[in-house]
This record gives sequence, C-alpha cells and structure tokens, in this order.
Amino acid sequence: MSMEIVHTIHLLEELDQMLIDLLSSLSEKKWQSKTSSSSWTVKDIAVHLLDGNLRTLSMLRDGFYGEFPENGKTYDGMVQFLNRLNSDWTVAMKRLSPQVIIDLLKSSGKEYREYLYSLEMDDTAVFAVQWMGNEETLNWMHIAREYTEKWHHQQQIVEATIENSELLKSRYMRPYLETSMLAVPYHYKSVTADEGKSLSIEVSGLNFNSFWTIQSDGSLWKFVESNFKVNSQIKIPAHVIWKVFSKQIGFKEALNQVQISGDRLLAIHILKMVAVMA
Repeated sequence: MSMEIVHTIHLLEELDQMLIDLLSSLSEKKWQSKTSSSSWTVKDIAVHLLDGNLRTLSMLRDGFYGEFPENGKTYDGMVQFLNRLNSDWTVAMKRLSPQVIIDLLKSSGKEYREYLYSLEMDDTAVFAVQWMGNEETLNWMHIAREYTEKWHHQQQIVEATIENSELLKSRYMRPYLETSMLAVPYHYKSVTADEGKSLSIEVSGLNFNSFWTIQSDGSLWKFVESNFKVNSQIKIPAHVIWKVFSKQIGFKEALNQVQISGDRLLAIHILKMVAVMA
C-alpha cells in the first residue's frame, strides 16, 4: 500500500495566523524564553520561521540562491550548511524588535503562501526531501515537508510559552504525522528482516489515534493495510513522537514513554528516526 497525498497547503494560513496571534500576545520576557530546540529562544525560532519564508521566496520564486553549500551532495554536508545559515541568521536578527519580526512574518507569510498555491502539485519540486530518502520530490510532498517544518517549530514556541496547544489536535497534527511517516520505509532500510515480518505503529493524540503498518519483502519495507496480525507493535504518545522526529528527546527518555509488544528490536528502531535535516 502506498501512502496517499498528504494535503497541507490549506492549513498554512491557519498555522500562520495562530503564530501571529501567539507572538503578539507575548511579553518581551516571554520572547526570550528557552525552548526545547537546543539553545534557541522563542525569538530565535520566530526569526527562523521568517527565514524559511524569505529563503523560499528568494530561491524558489525568484531563482536567487545567494550562496551554495560546499558539500551539498551529501546529507551531512547539507546539514552543516543549513546549520551555519541558521546560526548566522539568528545572530543577525537579534537587532530586530518583536514587532518588526511579527510584521515581517505577516507580509512574507502571505507571499510565501501565494507562491506555494502557484505550484502544480504533481510537478517535480526543486528540492528533494532528503530525510525521506528521495532523489526526486513532487511539489505536494515539498509543501507537506514545509508544513512539518512550520508545525514543529511553532509547537516549540507554544510549549515554551503557553500550556495548551491546538497544534496537538487532529486537524493539525495528523498532517504532520502523515508527512513524517513517509520516511519510515527509508528509515527501516537498515533493518534486516524475513519476508512478511511486520510492525504496527500507533500514535495516540488529544482526540485521535492513528495507525501505520510496514512489512518487509525481504529487502525493502513497505506500507501495508493495518488489518492483520503483526510481529511487533509500538504505541507512542503524540507529545513524544514529534520530539523524536525533531531530535529533541533522547532515545532512552522516549523509550520510557512507549508501549511495545512482540519484536522489541524491530519496534524501537522508530524511536531513532529523524524527520528534519539534522
């Protein structure tokens, strides 16, 4: 069974508006709150989201790249390049006020969304989604990847500033999960298993339960219907899995919060998966 298209473009405006509303409500002190993203503050993540808008418009809409990675053909080389860009940007943006950042997020977000709506969903995207193992990506998948980037960074801001998160509800988290899970067969390529061996992954959220099942054909892993007995099953809370995929929680800490039955080694491999460029 191949996964269906994950539709996310219609949610980007809602996501942006929730971000603007939240940032507009924060005190200056809250803007300096530490987040779960390494040493980044709320302000650092806000300007990182702004950078995502501006770089998309500059590179993909306007064809202007500015600089290129020295070793961009390798995964590690691209990660190093992106980390440097992110570091340079957050340092430079320390001179901007919260209000200026909010205004720029508003204006760039609108242009960003307009650009994405101009794309044909089944055309080939400029950039492949490398953490899915793709050499070529369609535009719908590129947009879905963009959605996961915005979703998890926005969730970091929410977690650092307020108690309740709309983002963990089904409307917003399911598309995040459905996109991230596209990487599971690629992630499991290093796991050798007999033909027919299978794993069920269950994620439980605030108002939903989602299931994915992968099965080995002896050399590759593929998604299959979730209607038969599996060799292994893992149940992961929604508030844990997004931190696993965004590399914000250690393996042992995550392992203590899941339920496993059947083949344990097969199940725990999902807790090592990353669905970001990191």
